[in-house]
Amino acid sequence: MRNLPCLAAFFLALSTSLAQGDIYQYVDGDNDGSLFLSNLIAEPGADLSGLTLYWANLSGMDLAGGIFIDADLYAADLSNTILTSAYMHQTNLDMANLESADLSYAYMLEAGLSGADLSYAQLDFAYLVLADLSDAILSYADLSYANLIGADLTGADLSQVEQFAFACFHTATYDAATTFSEGMDPEALGMIFVPAPGALFLLGISALAGSRRRRA
Repeated sequence: MRNLPCLAAFFLALSTSLAQGDIYQYVDGDNDGSLFLSNLIAEPGADLSGLTLYWANLSGMDLAGGIFIDADLYAADLSNTILTSAYMHQTNLDMANLESADLSYAYMLEAGLSGADLSYAQLDFAYLVLADLSDAILSYADLSYANLIGADLTGADLSQVEQFAFACFHTATYDAATTFSEGMDPEALGMIFVPAPGALFLLGISALAGSRRRRA
């Protein structure tokens, strides 16, 4: 009986350590009545591939080298999270908070980052080929040697981005709503201007009308 306090303390510590490994939502965004998402431990090298982690609270965690293939992190909080060399092929990070996150050397081929907040993020040497960055916030992000070939930057905020001259933007798309840092010339960087869908429709109607007039 004298060992009961020790046993109680042991099981309390065990349950606490297990709870720390769980991943929870920061808000019940899916309205299912639960904040619990996964009992996988969020740690360096963790494999979260294929998991649905809507509104996950991963802020400030160390997930360096983590694997997130096809994971769904819609609106997740990854602010100040360490994601260096993370493998995020086709990961959905739409509307995610990645402010001040460290994504150096992260592999993000075809990742969904529409509406994501990447302000002040470290994106040096990040592989963002064909990533959807439409309406994303990249202000003050470090883009040193980042690869954004074919990325969708329509509506994105690129104001005050750092080291953009060392990034590759070849064939990345932008539109009239994309904002650029001072001195940033999208044409000189090899980017492609994409008219608004409505403008494309009007251009098509105009071209069709002109063709009919020529035939007449």
